[in-house]
Amino acid sequence: MSADNRPNNAPKWFRRALVCFVFVATASAPLWWNAAGFAQERQAERQQQTPPGEQDMAEMMKMFEEAARPGEFHELLKPYAGKWEVSAIFGPPEAQQSSRGHATNKWVLGDRFLMQEFGGKMMGQQFSGIGYTGYDNTSRQYQSVWMDSMSSAMFVITGEASEDGKTITMTGQAMNPMTRQLQNYRHVQKLVSNDQYIYEMYEPGPDGEMMKTATLTYTRVE
Repeated sequence: MSADNRPNNAPKWFRRALVCFVFVATASAPLWWNAAGFAQERQAERQQQTPPGEQDMAEMMKMFEEAARPGEFHELLKPYAGKWEVSAIFGPPEAQQSSRGHATNKWVLGDRFLMQEFGGKMMGQQFSGIGYTGYDNTSRQYQSVWMDSMSSAMFVITGEASEDGKTITMTGQAMNPMTRQLQNYRHVQKLVSNDQYIYEMYEPGPDGEMMKTATLTYTRVE
């Protein structure tokens, strides 16, 4: 019997292992090729990427400086700085309540944000709050955040000024604690004179239309 016609005397486990090896190697070959190709592409991309030059860095710094620099829209907030007595009327016309308070508005962080510290009474309880208002040069809108002792939430609204700069209207949404649903709000700040401004709050009424729920009149003390 010739060597070519001799029966295969290799153990069965060896033959099976050899078949499995050939199968796995064949099946996984495309994965190795793809991985190698991906590595080559990434290396080529890294070689093509170059660090920004001095001119690019200068342009980037200029853009960041312009975004951070207080400008004409920050100037519109300057009449609101100072110390104020506040007369407030809350609630719908048929169930209005009045209260008094005081507020101090001062510039922080290089005249970029106007911070308000408020104290008074609301519904017979002591009330205090802190708010920040500024103008974002990048999004080109006013932004305001408010926190007070009658809520655990931060109230955020954004908006624009009127053409004459004397009225700033901002809108936003907040969770209604009774319904646990988002609710729309609109706040309007009106500069009457250098010594007085009015802050109005609106929210949906029973018919779904926006109704005024508060009017705060600020009269300058200092």
